[in-house]
Amino acid sequence: MMAGCARPRQRRRLSAARTHSTRQAIRAQEPEGQLVAGHFGGYVHAAFYLRSPMATRPRRLRAEDVPRIPVTDPAITGYELVDGELVPVLPAKRPHAWLVAELVRRLGNHVVDAGAGAVYADVWCHTALDRDPQLLRAPDVAYFSEAKLVRAEGDEIFRVPPDLAIEVFSPTNQRRRGDFQQRVRDWLDAGVRLLWVIYPDPEYAMVYRPDGSARMVREHESLDGEDVLPGFRLELGELFRGMRA
Repeated sequence: MMAGCARPRQRRRLSAARTHSTRQAIRAQEPEGQLVAGHFGGYVHAAFYLRSPMATRPRRLRAEDVPRIPVTDPAITGYELVDGELVPVLPAKRPHAWLVAELVRRLGNHVVDAGAGAVYADVWCHTALDRDPQLLRAPDVAYFSEAKLVRAEGDEIFRVPPDLAIEVFSPTNQRRRGDFQQRVRDWLDAGVRLLWVIYPDPEYAMVYRPDGSARMVREHESLDGEDVLPGFRLELGELFRGMRA
């Protein structure tokens, strides 16, 4: 099974001191030029520019810049890029982390048996939406079919959306009201064929499809891979019982 390390994400507001240390680290560690920080309002903002010795003017951050940005704050694991803004990513609490690891394990076993693609945890996906061309998200769990893997380039970022994206909800996913709903829309607009959102408390899940349809899955029901992962079924109650153990 091809799978990334389970590194689920939660967000929080950065302190001024940590924001400053991030800015200094980015300035210091850019071999081809300089990442210059502009205005800060508690987040690492869009006013980062890459200045190359060959460039006549700075440019805004691009998705491919994000893997090169050093993470100097031990309390975060990396960044996403949303509306030109670097969004800090946090390690998850135990239930969230367990759910991600278990989902990767179960999906991975099914994919290996079926010989049908690969499963990753917390992998960067550059979705390049018209309204946010540099949007860089990382779902908790992502499944890519063989067809998608063939189209993907061999770098740190997938340039194609996953066939199945799974997000485990946490209250800290929302730095502003509506952030998580925007995340759901971003995945659907990007062309994800199936999106599962797991809610650990209360215990249920939502299934979303590109046509805008959505369905609640209660704890006594099962998640179904449908035509994305034929034959895969996951009893939600069993998943939550394992989380509580």
